[in-house]
Amino acid sequence: MRPIALALLLCAAPLPAASSPPTDPAPPGPAAAAAAAPAAGPLTLDDVLRRLGDSAPLARAGRARAEAAAAAAAKAARLPNPTADTRVENWRSGSDARPFDASTDLDVFATLTQPLPVFGTHAAGKREAAALSRAAGADAAAARNALLLEGARLYLATARGSRLESALAESRDALGEIVAMSEKRVASGWSPEGDLLKLRAELARAENLLTRVRLERDAAAEGLAALLGADRPLDPAALSIPRLPLLPDGDPEALARATVASRPDVAAARERRVAAEETLRLEKARRIPEPALSIGYKRTGGLDTA
Repeated sequence: MRPIALALLLCAAPLPAASSPPTDPAPPGPAAAAAAAPAAGPLTLDDVLRRLGDSAPLARAGRARAEAAAAAAAKAARLPNPTADTRVENWRSGSDARPFDASTDLDVFATLTQPLPVFGTHAAGKREAAALSRAAGADAAAARNALLLEGARLYLATARGSRLESALAESRDALGEIVAMSEKRVASGWSPEGDLLKLRAELARAENLLTRVRLERDAAAEGLAALLGADRPLDPAALSIPRLPLLPDGDPEALARATVASRPDVAAARERRVAAEETLRLEKARRIPEPALSIGYKRTGGLDTA
């Protein structure tokens, strides 16, 4: 068989599914450092998703925002606090003939004001705070779902890149042997130089593709480590491609509609719309001034007034 035909057959052959370590040394970088470190055991997709949903920084931030919104809703359910105001006016200094007397030379004012939300602002504020709390919880669930999807994407990209890198390295090594054999045949006059040039071009293309796959694999591994809050890059060899789940039974259109209706981001958008409507109702209720009950004490010129 001619070398060019053998090279084309090797390039067109399907990639092996089993993972094997590359025969050439990995380039320096985070992936190489992780490979040099002792393996901590296999890391499954379920483990990654559980860590992302429980202890990932972005997941904790979403839960904290939801808890803050729930606390704000509990605060809005209570009546507004009264306000107290105390002031002293008309401070008259004494003299030798007439010493300073606080009871007559100071004017003291003290008031206690209690707002009375009788025109619906309190109830509207409670509904708005409750809607905002539900929206914050839905946003946290949507953010968690997006985090899990991104983690699964990065996990699969890392695991797939690791196995693809091994397969491409084997193909590149085999193509290198064919190029070396073709160089000897060209040197001895058994093969035309054009075939050798084509094989060298295929070898350069394989090197290019291998480098690109390594870069994409390392970028996915670093992104996954950042999502998990890890202090060092993950070892791509410790990741495994999970089995594909079975497709659900039923009408595809009905399943699609049910999936769209139950998506966390769709639920979050629905809750944000409800919260916006409650905010509009609250602003409409605030058009009418609310009364307030004030109780005060005043002492001026030695006279007491309530």
